[in-house]
Amino acid sequence: MKTPYWLRLTTLVILVAITIALLPTAGYARQTTQTLPEDTPERFVVRVYYDDPADLTQLSSFDLFEYNNKKEQYVLVGVDRFDHAVLQSLGWRVELDIKETAAFNRRPPVHPEQLSGIPGYPCYRTVEETFATAQSIVAAYPDLASWIDAGDSWEKSEPGGLDGYDMMVLKLSNANVPGPKPKLFITTSIHAREYTPAELNTRFAEYLVANYNIDPDVTWVLDYHEIHLMLQANPDGRKHAEAAQSWRKNTNQNYCSPTSNNRGADLNRNFEFQWGCCGGSSGSQCDLTYRGPSSASEPETQAIQTYMRSIFPDQRGDPLNDPAPDDATGVYLDIHSYSELVLWPWGFTSTVAPNGTALQTLGRRFAYFNGYYPEQAIGLYPTDGTTDDFGYGDLGVPSYTFELGTAFFQSCSAFENTILPDNLPALLYAARVARTPYLTPAGPDALNVTPSPGTIYIGEAATLTATIDDTRFNNGNGTEPTQNIVAAQYYVDVPPWEPSATGYPMTAVDGSFNSTVEDVTTDLDTTGLTPGRHIIFVRGQDSAANWGPVSAAFVEVKLFSANPTTQAVCSPADASFTLNVGGSDPVTLSASGNPAGTTADFSVNPVSPPGSSILTIGNTGSAAPGSYAIDVTGVSASATQTTTLHLDLYDGSPGVPTLISPADGAVNVSVTPAFTWNPVAQAATYSIEIATDSAFNMVVDSASGLSNTSYTPAVALNTGTRYFWRVWADNTCGPGTYSPVYNFITVAAPGDCGPGSVASLLLSEGFEAGGTGWTSGGSGNTWALSTARPHTGSYAFHGDDVTSISDQYLVSPAVSLPVGQSPLSLKFWNYQEMEDRSGGCYDGGVIEVSSDGGATWIRLESELLTDLYDGPIYSGSGNPLGGQNAWCGDPQDWLNSIVDIDAFAGETVQFRWRLATDSSVGREGWHVDDVVVQACEVPCAYDVDSSGHVDIADIQLVAGFWGSPHPIYDFNGSGTVDVDDIQAVANWWNTICID
Repeated sequence: MKTPYWLRLTTLVILVAITIALLPTAGYARQTTQTLPEDTPERFVVRVYYDDPADLTQLSSFDLFEYNNKKEQYVLVGVDRFDHAVLQSLGWRVELDIKETAAFNRRPPVHPEQLSGIPGYPCYRTVEETFATAQSIVAAYPDLASWIDAGDSWEKSEPGGLDGYDMMVLKLSNANVPGPKPKLFITTSIHAREYTPAELNTRFAEYLVANYNIDPDVTWVLDYHEIHLMLQANPDGRKHAEAAQSWRKNTNQNYCSPTSNNRGADLNRNFEFQWGCCGGSSGSQCDLTYRGPSSASEPETQAIQTYMRSIFPDQRGDPLNDPAPDDATGVYLDIHSYSELVLWPWGFTSTVAPNGTALQTLGRRFAYFNGYYPEQAIGLYPTDGTTDDFGYGDLGVPSYTFELGTAFFQSCSAFENTILPDNLPALLYAARVARTPYLTPAGPDALNVTPSPGTIYIGEAATLTATIDDTRFNNGNGTEPTQNIVAAQYYVDVPPWEPSATGYPMTAVDGSFNSTVEDVTTDLDTTGLTPGRHIIFVRGQDSAANWGPVSAAFVEVKLFSANPTTQAVCSPADASFTLNVGGSDPVTLSASGNPAGTTADFSVNPVSPPGSSILTIGNTGSAAPGSYAIDVTGVSASATQTTTLHLDLYDGSPGVPTLISPADGAVNVSVTPAFTWNPVAQAATYSIEIATDSAFNMVVDSASGLSNTSYTPAVALNTGTRYFWRVWADNTCGPGTYSPVYNFITVAAPGDCGPGSVASLLLSEGFEAGGTGWTSGGSGNTWALSTARPHTGSYAFHGDDVTSISDQYLVSPAVSLPVGQSPLSLKFWNYQEMEDRSGGCYDGGVIEVSSDGGATWIRLESELLTDLYDGPIYSGSGNPLGGQNAWCGDPQDWLNSIVDIDAFAGETVQFRWRLATDSSVGREGWHVDDVVVQACEVPCAYDVDSSGHVDIADIQLVAGFWGSPHPIYDFNGSGTVDVDDIQAVANWWNTICID
């Protein structure tokens, strides 16, 4: 529901009156009224140009995007026609931004197989799926994770009617390491339409728990720090955004109208600190930056503020110029989209914050990792009542806003390939410096911490190397000071901030500390260390006395090592393990847990290092088959180590697996099915084969050495195809017997021939021989064979998207379409780069068909089975296809378009690729390659004597009805059995017909 007209009209009158009062001193750029194209969507994006950044406070009531082009001096604003008129009436220079409008309104189609995620965006979890992920993390990692209820959303806080959500926080920290610990707090998607932040935060949580005890830096961060993640900071609003609405605020029905899509308060203008102070928010309820009736009026804001005050101490006085102490602790991040920015306080004033230098330093560190532009928040535009100003202003915690990516509804490919990998390191850095964030980022980074060798025997020396680097800042907005490295230290097991920590010096590889980047080294003494894994911390110091954050590496210290650690034998053979002993003291070995009835003997015992001994498990024929854990203990004068070895004992080949899924004879099976079977006794591993014939002469996929009773192919199977599969088990005694063979048919894709029928190619053209029979024409015709961008081979046809009005076409040879061979399909690969617009095209292409030799042409649209047209071509610029739906892509990478042509069965047709352009912008154009016209024949229909295969007897039967109208043998529907019908049988000679 839109804002009531009377309210919008009143707003317009008031805004115009204000503008008239300001006109003598207004500094923003003006232009004459812009006429919008007729096909401009309901909501669109405009560029609003300014002369003085201070004037941007006058846009606070509009949907001002997190974007400011300072070079050209314009901001982006989401508007409707009413807002557009208001902006122009106020004297702003306003221009429609076609590209941003297209991105703002583009919603990808929902794939039929998408079962999770936001519709059209499977990479982004819904609120419920996000919460389910957090709960699964807590269940899987109870010592690392907890799920905390921090309050209620507006809908949850209202009695009756609406369900709403709890404002949940996922806390990550090793509960077995006592605190207190420094804290990182991250809130995401407080503006509901911003898809990427919540998913980034959730992926960060998954990354941390998955890499605990694997990645040494993740491990020490979770041991010694706390990570608090509010994954969905506006869950009520997010549910509207998941339904493809550009929803920003919460859903408070007390503001604007209970059913208006403009209801609610902007939570990132509702925080207590400097609420409503400085023209950085709106007091009008229907505006997207409405700050609420009072500071922290919204339950979501209250929940976030209360939680922050519960985990962070108050470290800054009330006066604006009062700094937090240099050793203040904690970091707060509020993650938004979009514009690729790293912002820090203040946002309400251009005055530098009291801790401005340190805030800038850490901001430039973050921007080094994600490549974003670092600046004080007001550099974007003035705001007040925001999260980051509250975190710093109220509590003295260094607080930042990340603006991710380039769109609210960012594509999954951009998120997975750019946003996620660029920002995970920035988040991890925030966690690493949370102990003293105003001090540590000024110091150099410790990189590539490497002990060598990775496994060290007690008493032996190892080499420890690292790189100390003081240059890793983003200097895109000013230059961060850097200094020479003057020192490096390492610590064993105890980090430098612990009272019992002991630092050991490292030296410069080149002999002196005289550069901003230094390679460092030392001998790592293992004397006195206990056997097992140890963590090594390294840090560096620069000439300004700044110690940077620690980086870590794991090192294994041992009395002895075993090779192999796991062995499988077929009784009565012996099993043997080699034990290598290092260090300086003799080691006495013992073994326990070997199978009953077997023996355990060492070839040498005790062992003087360096030396080795062979452990032999003998008399295995007296033991029962099974898996055994054998503990080997070594004792020296200074240490004891126990290592567990694994023995898998078999006394015969494994049994026969029973197949489960896909079931025998199953149809419509996914092209990426999960193959499953029952386990069998004495199976060490399993092997699987998948073929298109029951004799397995044509194996399309196979795997061996499978430890589980399931397998999913890495590459999708073909659609509409019958497959056969079998499994067998194996162990060291030998392979087992094949399982019975199961068969299934995969789900049919558009244009596929159904089960029992096979494709018959009526036309197959890759243009490698020159495209005989293909023609082109039309006004401004550019269609020609090209080597610039073939799909396969060396050639494709290409039509250029020219900068003048054209109507050019590529025409196929004539093709006779048979009767009774459905489905009939036209398939072609094409690359499209024709000028697009929001919801459609300026230049574009269509596919047409003629059944009268080209006298008349029919545009195919409802017949498109895949790759539907992008939308209508703009009708106001002279394009000959104006108003018609077409493709434009701009760009669309190579895609196989499939067209249903069943309606033309029995006719001789030609196909036409028609490209039409207007008189302005051009693009690369349209490439067409690998064109196929396909029918579907049922070969076993020619087994007319039902013998089980097509042979001479079938040809004789058909020939016996020569010249008659016999319907069974008149395969081509001509009305008479003739030579074409006999030839059709001959074409399938020796085809075996099975069901």
